[in-house]
Amino acid sequence: MISHRLFSVVACCALTTGCAWGVEASGPAYVEPAYVEVRAVPVDIEVAPQIVYEGRPTYYYQEHWYYQDGGRWRYYRNEPGVLIEHRRRILQAPPARHEERREERRQQRHDHRR
Repeated sequence: MISHRLFSVVACCALTTGCAWGVEASGPAYVEPAYVEVRAVPVDIEVAPQIVYEGRPTYYYQEHWYYQDGGRWRYYRNEPGVLIEHRRRILQAPPARHEERREERRQQRHDHRR
């Protein structure tokens, strides 16, 4: 009988005062952006393996996927699924001729400056 009364009193108190046990109101949680902004992009990023993702060239370099957004360079904090699959194909492929691609890019830049 006592436990029934105690329950009734506690329930009545909770209902009349608006108590909620174990629940705290809090502000919005901080969510990190999906990208990391980069201050200095690697010089030879454009010769790294790439794919067009979300409508822009995205380069795989030093275990990150980099992309340019306006005048800023960023990389994805967490690798999106599509890019995971592409990275797996890249790592299984035979090595590319990086020196030839690098020289082609240099020549293109040189020709463009004329």
